[in-house]
Amino acid sequence: MATGAVGALAEVRDTDGTWRGVSGVAELGTTRPVPAAGRFRAVSITKTFVATVALQLVDEGRLRLDDTVEKWLPGVVPDGDHITLRQLLNHTSGVYDYRRTLPMPPGPEFLVNRWRTWTAGELVRRAVAEAPTFEPPGSAYSYANTGYVLLGQIIEEATGRAYGEEIERRIIRPLRLRGTSLPGTSPRIDGPHPRGYVPIERATGHTSSSTRR
Repeated sequence: MATGAVGALAEVRDTDGTWRGVSGVAELGTTRPVPAAGRFRAVSITKTFVATVALQLVDEGRLRLDDTVEKWLPGVVPDGDHITLRQLLNHTSGVYDYRRTLPMPPGPEFLVNRWRTWTAGELVRRAVAEAPTFEPPGSAYSYANTGYVLLGQIIEEATGRAYGEEIERRIIRPLRLRGTSLPGTSPRIDGPHPRGYVPIERATGHTSSSTRR
């Protein structure tokens, strides 16, 4: 909290059980505490679920780790015949990270697009318009969100269902993860949760906070 965060929630699990600690408030201008059992966006933990589904499909023989992107998504990625699913999974494909092409806070351009839904195809096209992070594929490591967008598209090609449906069917329902959901394009979070904030530069040059549900 000393660094300026509005609120924080931490959870620790070990052999002795589970401990949760909270600090700060759930919303600026209130005294409402951060809910200890509050929900939050999964963000990049989604990659764990996507990777699990992809590896299940490998186990079922419907995908191979050495399959190329070109095999499943012809013409989508330049040099896709030299990029494998294994390289997408372990961030060694060299495909540019689309996140670097998007307006991000604190720039005011972020506000213009913050409610926009980018399709998987749009994000991939933004990424492949840039030169690869390195070449040849497999020669280095660079964390790239684009690789997992491509994996989501490949899962859809292999199963005929969206990656979110496969995660629900294969992981969330069998494991009875009642606190986990895939809300799709909804900006809302069901259940108790703290508000999230990002710094935004205003025309005056001053920085203020913008809320995100």
